[in-house]
Amino acid sequence: MSTLTQNLSDLLNAAGASRRDGALIDASMAAAALVSMADGAVSFAERALIDQAIDALADRCAASPDAAVITFQEFVDGLRDNSSQGRLPAFAALRSLEAAVEAATVVLRVAEAVAAADGEATAAEIAIVREIASALNAMPD
Repeated sequence: MSTLTQNLSDLLNAAGASRRDGALIDASMAAAALVSMADGAVSFAERALIDQAIDALADRCAASPDAAVITFQEFVDGLRDNSSQGRLPAFAALRSLEAAVEAATVVLRVAEAVAAADGEATAAEIAIVREIASALNAMPD
């Protein structure tokens, strides 16, 4: 089990993620898409890391990994087609995460891991991780 997978599993157990927590998967895939597209394309390393996150999330939330991949790809396609308009549904998914702080931590951990997937986060990736953190911090308790 990779470090990310173990960390996410630990966080999900602490968060008590519901077996049907689709909002957590959607928000995680939105964050992953935003970060991976910050430089204009999803790298192989980012895709491999996102697959690990999907496995951990899908296992804990009893969701289909295929559905999570499709969700991720829809966010990526939206960002690729029109970056400013594509951000709207991604940030809407982040805002729809009505969960405990632990769930927001899972989403942020995914974003940070994707940013570091290629060895070092770029300025654009750091900026979008900060935007994601800000959006998650603005969630009502």
